[in-house]
Amino acid sequence: MSSRWRSALSQAMIEDLKIAIMPGSAKAATEMFQEMRDYVPPAADAHIVSTNGAQRVEFPTGGRVIFISGRQGVRGYALDKIYASIAGPGHSYVNLEPAIVTSRVGEVIYI
Repeated sequence: MSSRWRSALSQAMIEDLKIAIMPGSAKAATEMFQEMRDYVPPAADAHIVSTNGAQRVEFPTGGRVIFISGRQGVRGYALDKIYASIAGPGHSYVNLEPAIVTSRVGEVIYI
């Protein structure tokens, strides 16, 4: 797992951040979720949701990492950070900012 994703997992677990990871496709989102899910330490007492299209790792602190395809979008989410893939025709990253506007961190990171 890349250090960027370990960092996202740690921030959600320790700093109570709500983070969305938006790779270029639903398949990539599932693969990243599976990789991160296997990295979660048992002591974290995380709740792992594997439902297709709603994959996420939730921590007792309130932090969470959700995996969203680029086509799905972040409408209706209140997030602290969004990691979004730059590539991909048909992906609409318009309106990412409303999802982070209420955050104390509020950051969009293009990957």
